[in-house]
Amino acid sequence: MQHTVERLSVAAITNYMANVLHLMLAGAHTIWQTIDAEFLTAAATPFLFAAITFAMLRIRRHHRDAF
Repeated sequence: MQHTVERLSVAAITNYMANVLHLMLAGAHTIWQTIDAEFLTAAATPFLFAAITFAMLRIRRHHRDAF
């Protein structure tokens, strides 16, 4: 059950971070018209997912070793 909650948390955090990134890129698009916010958000999402997953694994490993 805990692993399911952790995976859902990773998905929710990835979604949130991708939306924040998209808003920042859309704002940058008003200054630099060459920025494609949709493409860059789509390209960055797998890297966000990997980074958040890695962080979650490190947290889990740290807590497992602490007890």
